[in-house]
Amino acid sequence: MTMLKPSHLFLFLFFCINNTSFGFSKIYKRNNENPTSLDHNKLTGRWYLYMDTRGEKGKGNTYGDIEIRSNGDLLDTLYEYNPDNEECKSYDIILRPLSSDPSPESAVEFEIIVPSTTFVLGTQKIVYLNDDPADGFVIIHQNTMGEEAYLVATRTKNPSDQLTTIETALLKLNLDPKKFTKKPTNFGCET
Repeated sequence: MTMLKPSHLFLFLFFCINNTSFGFSKIYKRNNENPTSLDHNKLTGRWYLYMDTRGEKGKGNTYGDIEIRSNGDLLDTLYEYNPDNEECKSYDIILRPLSSDPSPESAVEFEIIVPSTTFVLGTQKIVYLNDDPADGFVIIHQNTMGEEAYLVATRTKNPSDQLTTIETALLKLNLDPKKFTKKPTNFGCET
């Protein structure tokens, strides 16, 4: 039996670690589950809708850019691409921290508001957040117009290498991954 030299062992370990399918951001973390408070800065930036429980109702390719407004609301500019007619639509929604939250600046539940009318569509609650800026994902419970749904949004367009971690998070939240519909990854509106 030949013994590996320390330098070869290091290279072998480096190669193995580099080629594993799980990076630190792709590991399920229990402390990301059901947060009680949230730094809203972790929600800013671009998010891609990866899967949801709305089925055919949410079949478009959607992504959004979130920014914090001066009053603490989150402005979510959504872009929806319909591949059938190659049409792009964009619209804004306001995510306003629930006023019942004692610390609205760190709330995990938001009212969904149409900016031009201030009409409240429903609520969204963050139930899981991996805040990695490159490989992060969020699981959201949404209740709009009396219809409940769960959505998974990711920082990457095609997070297939994160599917195991996302499914683990769903299962830990007592959600069945088989009830989620994956969305197409052709984001034709993206500039």
